[in-house]
Amino acid sequence: MNSYDYRPITFEKHVFPQSVMGIDILEHAIPNLSGATADWVWRFPICCGTVKSCKPELCISSSKELIDGMLEYRSNVLSEISDRIESDVHPDQIYQEWIFALQSIQNIALGLSEICQWSAPLHPDDAIQTPEDLQRQISILDKIASGDLKPRITD
Repeated sequence: MNSYDYRPITFEKHVFPQSVMGIDILEHAIPNLSGATADWVWRFPICCGTVKSCKPELCISSSKELIDGMLEYRSNVLSEISDRIESDVHPDQIYQEWIFALQSIQNIALGLSEICQWSAPLHPDDAIQTPEDLQRQISILDKIASGDLKPRITD
């Protein structure tokens, strides 16, 4: 598991294994997820270099639905892990890490009243490291959107 694509996620000061960064594949591995849960699990790992948050009720309900789905569709989840996550770690171990993370999210969120927060660290190879980097990227995108700058397309 490479350290660029898979980073440890910290949820309310509880650090999860880097495999949890791949948990968004559950959106495809578990059929018939509610829209709220599918959206939550897809967005959960999009937290590198920033703090994400939502209401505890959403963390609780999404974690519960995902755990139930993982148990019901275990073989499908294991197959997706095996097919989509390059790792020396066995899919069963990743599965167990995800179950533990979701149970932890559920338990931690039960004790919160306002918001749940989580984040993952920046990587030295990330293009945006500082607020200045972000402003530079936004400026470039604004120029492209206004037609003042043409994007360079390479093969």
